[in-house]
Amino acid sequence: MVDVYPFSHHTTPMALNIKNAEAEKLVAEVASLTGQSKTAAVIDALHKRKAQVLRERDCQRRLSDIRDFLMVEVWPLPNADDETSEDELLGFGTAGA
Repeated sequence: MVDVYPFSHHTTPMALNIKNAEAEKLVAEVASLTGQSKTAAVIDALHKRKAQVLRERDCQRRLSDIRDFLMVEVWPLPNADDETSEDELLGFGTAGA
């Protein structure tokens, strides 16, 4: 048996009906340019968009983790109640730096 829907996890096709002239035109253009069927063009585009969204989400999560690390471990703000002098905070002691 040949899998007509290679990207689908369903054993029977699911209907999708998009009534939008721009979407129809874009699907037809992409299918023509790639030599794919309209269905394959839509599936391919959706897989690529999904991968892009997941990469962006992962990137934002990593940036947030890095920012949190830097704020806590690298650039911690001095405690306002701490009576440590500015020189001590900067690492200057009685013998200099």
